[in-house]
Order: sequence, then C-alpha cells, then structure tokens
Amino acid sequence: VYLTATVFVLLVGVTLFRAYVLKQKLKAQSIKAQQQIWHQAHYDLQTNLPNRMMFNKDLESETKYARRNNKLFGLIYIDLDSFKEVNDLHGHTVGDLLLMQVGKRLQHCVRSTDKVYRLGGDEFTIILTDLDDHTFIENTAKRLVKTLSDEFEINHLTINITSSIGSTVFPYDAIDA
Repeated sequence: VYLTATVFVLLVGVTLFRAYVLKQKLKAQSIKAQQQIWHQAHYDLQTNLPNRMMFNKDLESETKYARRNNKLFGLIYIDLDSFKEVNDLHGHTVGDLLLMQVGKRLQHCVRSTDKVYRLGGDEFTIILTDLDDHTFIENTAKRLVKTLSDEFEINHLTINITSSIGSTVFPYDAIDA
C-alpha cells in the first residue's frame, strides 16, 4: 500500500510538473505571437522600417515631448521620383529591393536618435529629434539628396533615381502633429 501511494504521488507530481511546463510553453508562445502581431502592425514588411501607424504615434509623442521641454525637432519627407517606372521597367521584385536599399541609405544618413519611416509606396519620412536650429535639417536633407542620387546596384542592374524632399521644423512651421 505504501509503495502504491508513493507511486501515485510521484505520478501526480510528474503530471502537475508537465502541466506547468506546458502552461509556461503556451504562455511563451502567446507572448511571441503578440509581439509578432504588434511588429507586423507597426513595421513595413518590405523594409522593416517603422510604418505610417508608428510614425503617427511617434510624431504625436515627439510633439508633446518638444512642447514640454521647449525643444525643436524636424520632419523630412522624401518621395522617390519616377519610382513607378522602376517597377514598370524592371518588375516589382527590383522595386522592392530598391525600397529596401533606400531605407538602409536613409538610416545611414541620420543619427541613431533619429527615426526613418516608410509611409507606403515610395514615400519615406524622418523625424530628427533634439535640434538646436534648422541648419541641421538642411544639412541632413542635402546628404539625403546626395545619397539617393548615387547609383543603386540591384540584381546586376544599375538604377538611378532622384527624390523630392521637403522639411519642416516644430514649433516654427506647426504647433501640433
């Protein structure tokens, strides 16, 4: 009887332990799935840059922070000229690869505190934080124009693009997002 009770207690213990491990595994999978869903909702699948939804949230946050701390921040908008022709001439795969390379080049032109977003299509924007004056935005915009005018090598093709760039400074040009 004593041996049977001991075996029973061990079996119950093992069963409870397995249930606990399974619960922990399911919890970890659920957290991972939630993180993946959040990432897909806030990041562009092509470039892995933050998307329009994330941009809107960050712009609102940066506006509040700058207003509260009496800071300047800049916003640069970039539109790739004639991007449709790249897709038409070389196909959407090349166009997608071009967008990925553009995103990387844009990120290399800004500080680690600044953030590059893909709004959609061939539109990108950058939030430049904690500025002392507007000259930093002008210099960054010049760097962006230069880096985007350099040739792109994609699938053994040389692609040249140009871009249209606009900028604004908070709070000089607007007082809210």
